[in-house]
Amino acid sequence: MTNRTAVATLVAAPLLLLAGWAVMKLAWVPYSHSLPWSEALAVWTAGHVFYLAAYVAFVPVILTLGRLVSKGSATGVKLASRALTAVSLVGVGGFVGQMVIHLAVGFQAGHREAMSAVSAGFKAYPGVSVLFYGLVPSLYLAGIVLLVVLAAALRRIGVAVALAVLLSGILIGSQDVALMTAGTVGLCLGLGALALALRGPALSPSPG
Repeated sequence: MTNRTAVATLVAAPLLLLAGWAVMKLAWVPYSHSLPWSEALAVWTAGHVFYLAAYVAFVPVILTLGRLVSKGSATGVKLASRALTAVSLVGVGGFVGQMVIHLAVGFQAGHREAMSAVSAGFKAYPGVSVLFYGLVPSLYLAGIVLLVVLAAALRRIGVAVALAVLLSGILIGSQDVALMTAGTVGLCLGLGALALALRGPALSPSPG
């Protein structure tokens, strides 16, 4: 992964997440019942495409953070970094699966009122609720936050950036709409600041 790609995804991933959040909360939630189904479906699809792109973009973000913590660290820190990276990637996989299911629900439903029944049909398959709607998806953000905190403890990044990401993760995890919105904006600012701070050799690929 090049330095330019790492910096770009640190900026793009949270911005795409914010775009998906904005579409769903500002367009889908207030207007989906009053819009013609074709327009409502377009809003639903756009929001989830933004979300899907965001979670895919978080993969290089997680790998970048894992490399930042591991590079030049003791064996125990490297093992912790790899474990957190793996946990976070599993969470990304959970959210990607959830977005794919939501897109399928939209295209299969035919109208707004049918979506709940179609969604219940998908969740009835063994393992779907656990893997894509339970604790698993939330692991992606927990892993990112812990990697950032560990990087700050190792003095690889500034404490202010780590605190911003940590607070954003707590706000997003609150499940309150206003707090989650503030947390998503904060994540954009925190990871954006991290991208600016780490444009140099710290993000360059390891020789090994």
